[in-house]
Amino acid sequence: IRYLFSAGYQTIPLDEEVAHVRSYLECQEILYPDYVFSYMEIDPSAKGWPVPMLLLNTFVENVFKHTVSSNRPISLFIHGAIEKIDGEEFLHLQIEDDGIGFPQDVLDMVAHYSGGLPDGRGRIGILNISYTLYLMYGRTDLLSLSNNKSGGGHVSVLVPTAPQPLSDMETRAL
Repeated sequence: IRYLFSAGYQTIPLDEEVAHVRSYLECQEILYPDYVFSYMEIDPSAKGWPVPMLLLNTFVENVFKHTVSSNRPISLFIHGAIEKIDGEEFLHLQIEDDGIGFPQDVLDMVAHYSGGLPDGRGRIGILNISYTLYLMYGRTDLLSLSNNKSGGGHVSVLVPTAPQPLSDMETRAL
């Protein structure tokens, strides 16, 4: 709970975010014993990479909110590695589950996100991540969602090496 209350416009090392997600998964195991099988594969060289706070947690929570039930086991896979794309280094995080997948409106919402504050019409967690990535890195192409052909959702997040400084206007908006 302390971790959640300290969240804000800041980055933390990936290993701290992963530790929080592991704790969250342990708590969920109490509610859904033997129904969620999770596996994390984080490249050791990526553990200190600065990530926006609650980045992974938001998507893992969504799996529990929209997919997990006591009548169907689910698998959750989290992968993190440093990759070079067009000469730029990124931390590439992927979260995948074998649940029901994303509704088309959510896929469209993220694919067409162009910056700006979430409008409060639902899907606030995903929109907040989109907005946070836009504020911190000035880009709208860092988050993508898709559905697996066999079922389930796939989240891909690219995290640049460092956030850009906030302008005075952006600071006032926070």
